[in-house]
Parts: sequence; structure tokens; C-alpha cells
Amino acid sequence: MAYRKGVWILSDILYWFFYIPMAVVVILFMVIMPEHIMNSAVQPIELDATITKELLFQKISDYSYPYGTEFSKFNPTKSNTWLFLSQKNFGYKISNKESEFFGRELFYKEAEVLIGRNYKNFAEKRGDVTIELIYPNKYETVQP
Repeated sequence: MAYRKGVWILSDILYWFFYIPMAVVVILFMVIMPEHIMNSAVQPIELDATITKELLFQKISDYSYPYGTEFSKFNPTKSNTWLFLSQKNFGYKISNKESEFFGRELFYKEAEVLIGRNYKNFAEKRGDVTIELIYPNKYETVQP
């Protein structure tokens, strides 16, 4: 009889100190792992920045259809680049030798200081015109 009582005590100890913590670890792993996988999904920021640069260059460029050449001439007073809006949180600056034009200027100025840490910078120059885009490392949407 004493032998059986000792076996039950040993099984209770094994149950409480091994199986319960193991169950907690497995349940936490099943909750945390999918959340981590969903949060680290592909962030196509580089692709989005390239598309945005091309759209901005098209808006400010004179294009010769017969020859297929592009003339990047930026005149901020005649520019319609301020119409470029998106739900994604990013800022841009279009500049040439004489003038600068900002899209979401407040965001651009605040993020310019943190490039490399929290934000990525994408810049391209065609002719005299330079377009600089700043995107966050992970997508954020503009809060209404």
C-alpha cells in the first residue's frame, strides 16, 4: 500500500513540475509565434518608393511622345505634385537649384533627423531635379 501511495505522490510532483509548465510553454509558443510571423510579413517599402518616385517624376516632367525622351524641369508654381496623396505615411522633397517643394513637410522634417534608425531614405536625381522620399522602416498609415 505504501508503495502505491509513493508512486501517486511522485506522479503528482511530475505532473505539476513538468507537464503544467510544458503546457504553458506550448500554449505561449502557439500564440506568440503566429503573431510574430504576421508582424514580420514582407514590407514592400522599396517597391513602393520606386513607384512613387516614378509617379512624381512623371508629374513634373515634360515628355516628348514621338522621341520617348523625358525632360525633368521642375517649376513649383506650375507643379501639381501636391495632389499626390496616399494613406501610407511618407514624406517627399522635390528640389532643383532654385527651389524646393515638400509633400507632407512636417513628417519629412521630423523623419529626416531619424534616417537610418527609424526611417529609410530613397533619392534619385534626373537632370537638375532631385526627388527624396522618406518612408518608415515598417508601414504605418496616416491617422485621420
